[in-house]
Amino acid sequence: MSTTAYRARKNQNVFRHDRKGARARRDQPETLRRPDVAEQRQRLRNKHLVGWLLLVPACLFTLIALADLLHSGLRGDLPESRAFRWFVVGAAFWLAIFPLLRRSFMITYVFGHEMTHILAARLSGAKVYDWSVSKSGGWVDTDRSNTFISLSPYFIPLYTLLVVLLFSAIGSFINLQMPISIFGNDGGVMLHPLKTMYGLVGLTWAFHVTYTLHTMRDAQSDLLRNGEFFSVLLILWLNTVVAAAFLILASPELTWLQAWECVARTGETIGGGIWRNLAWLFTSMSDEVTAMPESIENWGHE
Repeated sequence: MSTTAYRARKNQNVFRHDRKGARARRDQPETLRRPDVAEQRQRLRNKHLVGWLLLVPACLFTLIALADLLHSGLRGDLPESRAFRWFVVGAAFWLAIFPLLRRSFMITYVFGHEMTHILAARLSGAKVYDWSVSKSGGWVDTDRSNTFISLSPYFIPLYTLLVVLLFSAIGSFINLQMPISIFGNDGGVMLHPLKTMYGLVGLTWAFHVTYTLHTMRDAQSDLLRNGEFFSVLLILWLNTVVAAAFLILASPELTWLQAWECVARTGETIGGGIWRNLAWLFTSMSDEVTAMPESIENWGHE
């Protein structure tokens, strides 16, 4: 959008579009024949095809690999890991209060959602002209958009990243392993920075997941712009990858090498199963073709 057009729209206060009217105009025959509309519809069809051919197998593969990785961790020392336990405590605490405070923290989620849009737009080289946040929703006006800009808030837990960056900065000045007395050195409340960080990471990640699922129940323009089928699959896949990364970081025994071994084992299991089924299919077809002349001969003598 040019600066002149932006100022004109701002003066007219028309940043909030009439979605029903816009959809009605898009459905008009003369609109459907426009090159840009036809191109957009073709992009959506291509993304739908990519969803079926790539994202569906990728989601199933990643979920199976994550289950294998979690099983490996639970057999090891993952339940005894301080990071894992406090992560679970923080996540469980948020899940317990979410039904009660869902509306109160909605504006906090919307703010983080729109800030993620803005950061993604900046990283993509797009210009941000204006933005708005309220309890009922928000919007960001940019000169262009892409899949990363529109879907980034659904798989990037912004508040979790802020917690990690904050404690990383604090760790440059104090030892996060050592407890800190808040009210004097001779008693009072003892704060464990590292445990607090793990708990806040679990809480903020659960915050991200719950509000993402909650908002995705309604029609979202971010999802419609890229096709709901494609968008949901991409969000599921990327959030599964993020969950696997958290699991590795929370366990002293689980490493990236073990994660790769789980991926390889999953690929071998799935690939072996597919190969066995294909081999059985080809063998059955070969047996039928081989027996066909004899069957035809016997059928002629009957």
